Amino acid sequence: MEKIKGEDTAVVLDANVIIAGLISSSGINSRIALIAPLKYRCFYPETLLMEVLRHADIIAAKSGLSEENVRTALNHLTSHLERVRENKIAQYIGEVLREGLVKDEADAPYVAASLYLLIEKEFKQVILITWNTKDYNTAKLRTKRILIMKPPEFPKKYL
Repeated sequence: MEKIKGEDTAVVLDANVIIAGLISSSGINSRIALIAPLKYRCFYPETLLMEVLRHADIIAAKSGLSEENVRTALNHLTSHLERVRENKIAQYIGEVLREGLVKDEADAPYVAASLYLLIEKEFKQVILITWNTKDYNTAKLRTKRILIMKPPEFPKKYL
């Protein structure tokens, strides 16, 4: 896949990147959430918020923050990102599952958001950043112009 200009590329962040960023505010995950929006339009599916908040107690224990501070930090990290509403991606969830684009159904909203960005927002490519690359059918997604990438790879290639 050819390298495409920044304005033609959307970035989607998986919840595991945000969770890791909340646990370690000085790590690569929080830097990506804060720096990538300076060069790219960055997005997350609405379900990310619920997924992160479901684990607020674990994040608080691992980060040393209170659960209230976890929520505040989550708001700060996502304030630099654009939320993709559930009603915008609902029609793509079935396609994601039918085509076997994800191995874990919980990951379907991230690919559905990526498809929405490609089709309806007309981006030329989407980079989905996740720690769980094995949960995605990377070969099939590449043919749809969706790149799956771990956080350490992204800055080396795109920032």
